[in-house]
Amino acid sequence: MLKLFPATFAAVALTCAFGTSVRAATADHHTRFTFSQPVALPGVTLAAGTYVFRLADPATDRQVVQVLDRKGQSLALLNAIPSYRPDASDEPSVGLMETVPGMATAVKTWWPQGETMGFEFVYPQAQLMKLTGVTPAEPERAGQTAATTLRPAPSSAARRVRQAAASTQSVVAGPGLPTESLPSGSSVALIALVTLLGAFTVFGGVWALGSMHKSKA
Repeated sequence: MLKLFPATFAAVALTCAFGTSVRAATADHHTRFTFSQPVALPGVTLAAGTYVFRLADPATDRQVVQVLDRKGQSLALLNAIPSYRPDASDEPSVGLMETVPGMATAVKTWWPQGETMGFEFVYPQAQLMKLTGVTPAEPERAGQTAATTLRPAPSSAARRVRQAAASTQSVVAGPGLPTESLPSGSSVALIALVTLLGAFTVFGGVWALGSMHKSKA
């Protein structure tokens, strides 16, 4: 789980000082921070030193934060989303993200001076996993539901019908008959009826012949 800490409560992990060039009520929220040790931002790690955070284009609604070094050279353009706090502060501050041992402390949020709305930085997933050691759960694949992956098991009656049909076909086929010549369905019933009638006919003829011999005798 990610944890955020105001800079004033993270002195053990990071000393963050605010320079005298902080400008009040500027459209770009120009703020100067001095970090006592390396800090991570999306896609970049800053060495200990002094940096400027400002909005890249305050005239638009896009939340893009520009980071510059103390000489004014641009180091990064970072996408951000709005982040709110209940009370404004007279000093700017940053929220820090807890990272695993050996990784630089990561800056999660920047709140400009006198503002309740700040800017939460959007980290690439791979960098976020490396910094925090947290592996996000794999998202559920769309359309993969039990209804589409599971089939109901056949009933016991259906299984008995299938077994009876298989047994009938194997008896009629006999050894050596090709399977494509096997009758199925109503044809099997008709063959069985004809065979039964033939058996009765033969039995009747034998019985009649026996009766004739007895009468002659």
